[in-house]
Amino acid sequence: MKKVTLLCKQTRAALAVRGISVENLAKLSQLSYGHVALVIRGRYRCPPQLEAVMRPALGPSGWAFSTGESDTLHDDRPAGDVAPHAEA
Repeated sequence: MKKVTLLCKQTRAALAVRGISVENLAKLSQLSYGHVALVIRGRYRCPPQLEAVMRPALGPSGWAFSTGESDTLHDDRPAGDVAPHAEA
């Protein structure tokens, strides 16, 4: 698996759409918070164990957006998996 470089703003947006924290990614990938944060900032390339956690967590659209393969972010989860929005 080729290591990829993540785009910071896009990755943070994709994580926010899915409600995923950097802390959670670190725990699931068994990497330190600092290492995962540096990968998300684009300082380090994404190691295989983090990619293995992020790809399914972000879904195809979120992963493509995070890596710059796509310029559009879609929430491609089934409607039942999306939390309802608060009404004003």
